[in-house]
Amino acid sequence: MSKKYPNINYLSDVIEHDCRQHVIRFYDLDGHIIKVRENMKIVIKRFLDSEMSIEAIPLKWMLLLRV
Repeated sequence: MSKKYPNINYLSDVIEHDCRQHVIRFYDLDGHIIKVRENMKIVIKRFLDSEMSIEAIPLKWMLLLRV
């Protein structure tokens, strides 16, 4: 992973969940795991930018939840 902040101890690269939300995990200075998720508004915007209709977005999530 190309790390913008080399002093941060990352657990992994950015993960993309089935719902297409991006997540990153890293350790804070005390060694606790911090998990940061992408705002769902951004995920929906990415769906819309890919020309998915507003009606198709919830259908896609329902299919992903059944898998």
